[in-house]
Amino acid sequence: MDVQDYIARSQLFLTSEEADSNPDLHQVELPETCDHFKCTLRGRTHEMEFHFSCPTNEGPPQIEDAVRYLGAVAAEFEGCDDIIEWANEYGFDPGHIDTRDAFDALARLTRDLWRLVGDTMYEELREGIAIEQAVDMAWAGFEGPRS
Repeated sequence: MDVQDYIARSQLFLTSEEADSNPDLHQVELPETCDHFKCTLRGRTHEMEFHFSCPTNEGPPQIEDAVRYLGAVAAEFEGCDDIIEWANEYGFDPGHIDTRDAFDALARLTRDLWRLVGDTMYEELREGIAIEQAVDMAWAGFEGPRS
């Protein structure tokens, strides 16, 4: 997927500021050493806020990274029927409050992304990222350890 072309066609613009944490992730997923950012992605008529974590000292996310991340979030959320399926997929306790908070964050980000870019562009991004992820996983299996 040509993310730069997608960004141009969607007329997206990203701003970021440092944050103390990333409440959008399940707490067990947070790396011990990383920098957190509160981001605002703006489109033609709407905007959305989300948190993004980067390796320490790499600076704020680039718009391409943020758009890929949001596409992956949408693919992840849309790929599960409910919180139980999602929790089982990622090895989380479906009854734990951190699991509920993370699942609710996925739902919010997915809804906000859809509202920001609209039906057609939302589906294009979600499907494009899902295909990229599937190809990457297939190549990883194909290029596995060599003797």
